[in-house]
Amino acid sequence: LCDIADHTWHCLFRIHDFSMTVSHTYTIRYQPNPNDPSLIYTLNGTIPRQHGYPKVAALGCFGKDDTTDKTKLVEALLDNDPDLIVLQGDQTYFHSQLLYGFFETVYGLRDVTRNVPTIVQLDDHDYGVGNLWGAENGEENSGFGFQRAPCIVNLKQSLALGHNPEPAAASIVLKNGITVHYTN
Repeated sequence: LCDIADHTWHCLFRIHDFSMTVSHTYTIRYQPNPNDPSLIYTLNGTIPRQHGYPKVAALGCFGKDDTTDKTKLVEALLDNDPDLIVLQGDQTYFHSQLLYGFFETVYGLRDVTRNVPTIVQLDDHDYGVGNLWGAENGEENSGFGFQRAPCIVNLKQSLALGHNPEPAAASIVLKNGITVHYTN
């Protein structure tokens, strides 16, 4: 059981000593109102058994058109039957609506990610910045680092990266309050 965080619509949990030598089926149930058992949303999926060298589908920069219709992308992924998906960043370009952009990505890819392990990496646009490190092209708000409040950056990282392996240095917090999320 996991409580949904009101302001983010997510819950984070860990399963330790998880065997990858067998496949696992799962069901996620969400009951928005605990007093109304007639409304329950469910999502079923399978975490496949790990075998041999994985076939990896690497994706990035696919949110530029700001569309929720990712049907062709999902169909192409399913046709290629990957063992692992790596979202390499710039999943959304909704700079002023960071959570909406992330949820739109999750919703658009749900038919793939429910059955294929997925690693998520964030890049500048996922944090709502045109170029985090500086493009020197004068067209974008560029090169100023994280412009969002640390609580917003940490929230986005928790949403997008919380399913990844435990951070290698979870106790490290930058001077501005941003948490560190790299893994070994």
